Amino acid sequence: MYSTKNHLKILLTIVLWFSLITSAFSQPVEIAKNESQRKEESAKPISTSENRINPKTKGDAQKAGYDISLVETKKQVTAQAEKPPTKNGETTKEIIAIISVLVAILAFSISILSWRVATKALNLQVLLNMGMEYRSPQMLYAIDKLWQLYKDHPTDFVKKYLEIRDEGQRCLASMDEEMKFENYRYTLHNQRRLISHFYQCLANLYVKKIFPKDILYRIWTEAELRIIPEILIPIEKKLQENLNEPPLKSFEENLLILYKDSKGR
Repeated sequence: MYSTKNHLKILLTIVLWFSLITSAFSQPVEIAKNESQRKEESAKPISTSENRINPKTKGDAQKAGYDISLVETKKQVTAQAEKPPTKNGETTKEIIAIISVLVAILAFSISILSWRVATKALNLQVLLNMGMEYRSPQMLYAIDKLWQLYKDHPTDFVKKYLEIRDEGQRCLASMDEEMKFENYRYTLHNQRRLISHFYQCLANLYVKKIFPKDILYRIWTEAELRIIPEILIPIEKKLQENLNEPPLKSFEENLLILYKDSKGR
């Protein structure tokens, strides 16, 4: 949640700076625009009765009784209107282009930042859900059952686990389907699978750097993760041997990484 707040602060800072930059650039744009409008208005022909006839020479204008100053003014205004765009017009286009680029960069930055904020929030929510699952009575019961087996048979707990599993399967085979399902959840084999799959999921997400290390190890300490090398991995190895399947290296490696990184925290 702390990272999410930081990202929101960064987003607001970007928006604030963009507003200041836009405000700074908008002033020269407005000035240039007003100057351009003023010149366009000044370039319009003078709508007076004296300008309805365009004398070719000053002498013709004097003979016709026109004011020479009005004729000269009209010529100057017409020449001014026919000039190419001024430097102010080019500056205005450059400023608009710069602002367009800034808007595009800002939109791209906001989209990337929003995606990161949403992703981190989702990851933290998943981590929170897994923490709640870890604290459930079902998980506590399963962990206690395995540690009790380990304490009762510290040297041959794997062999004892296989004996208990086989005995449980024989008992379940004599039950109907409804009773079998109700009793299967309390078997030691199911308790071990529940814990093993939980830590396997946690290890995979950690190795992929989806979960932040500092938060994860505040929930799961070294003492809580010690069940991985002490109980889970030895049983998993023996089960793979009995099935004549190759060892799952990624499974073991990820679990060990999760445990080893918890040391010294």
